Amino acid sequence: MLFHIDTAKPDTWDELPSLGGGPPTGEHFATSPTKLAKALLVEPSTIVLGSSTADRGVGAGAAKLLGTWSKLQLTELTSLQRTSRTWGFAVSRVDLDGKTEDQKMRLWASLIALPKPDGTWQVVTLHFSRIMWL
Repeated sequence: MLFHIDTAKPDTWDELPSLGGGPPTGEHFATSPTKLAKALLVEPSTIVLGSSTADRGVGAGAAKLLGTWSKLQLTELTSLQRTSRTWGFAVSRVDLDGKTEDQKMRLWASLIALPKPDGTWQVVTLHFSRIMWL
């Protein structure tokens, strides 16, 4: 089992702490692909899934894929995050403002992260899925 529920500390609905020196206060995870790339766990099983079949990255390819998203115009609309001492989960509703009408879409973004001993977090999976065209 990859995760377990930590009964020593109740779960919270607080925001995830900084992702590996990642987003500063007020900048949400789903709108910062470059900082997420730096927070990815460097491991062959780390995975990033985008909204199309071309947007798939596993292991070292996960961070590389996020790097290609650095110029996307992403706006977070809502988010919900849950953390414990041993894991964190976050979901956000995000708008992607594409250059053409067929590239504008609303997405669900979700991630699972694990805390490091220094208190920062490492992302083990990130997934963007299209909800609708805008």
